[in-house]
Amino acid sequence: WKQLPSGIWVLSFDGTDDYIEISDVASLDISTAYSIGIWVNWQVNGTRVAFSKWGQTGNQRSWAIQILETGVAFWSDTDGTGGAGLVTTTFLKTINSNTFYLVFLTYDGTNLRCYVNGALVGSPAAISALHIGTSPVWFGRDQTQGISPMWQGKLGEGRIYKDLALSAGGIMQKYLGTRWRYN
Repeated sequence: WKQLPSGIWVLSFDGTDDYIEISDVASLDISTAYSIGIWVNWQVNGTRVAFSKWGQTGNQRSWAIQILETGVAFWSDTDGTGGAGLVTTTFLKTINSNTFYLVFLTYDGTNLRCYVNGALVGSPAAISALHIGTSPVWFGRDQTQGISPMWQGKLGEGRIYKDLALSAGGIMQKYLGTRWRYN
């Protein structure tokens, strides 16, 4: 844990063995419409998974938010195998180290959209609904570090909205309403 000047506490990860695991429950199973958001602040440049429901065993791949120096990658899988159903979508937006960003991904049943600090940074071609598996939700890693190394930096509040694709205005409102905590 690390306390910010605003007084809020955030999770602090060393990049070696720190992560948070939340056991699978039905309320965390998203598929046909969703919004996933998390405040991220990495201390080293590179490729790191911030937030995921990505298990390697028993076809449990669903989704992962990966932070890159050049933007955000969203890993999604429609069949859980990492094979034919795997789609990796990259959204270009410079993500500097030692700076907090609010990253949100929404899916309305047709279109995937990525927002960084309330601004739309991309909406690619349509994707399909996600695989619903029994993998836990992870902060700071995917199950076996198969996508990228463990998170090194800080993570603020993470949110999963099941059956709800937040609007651009709704995401901007979340950003404007919480950014003071992270500056």
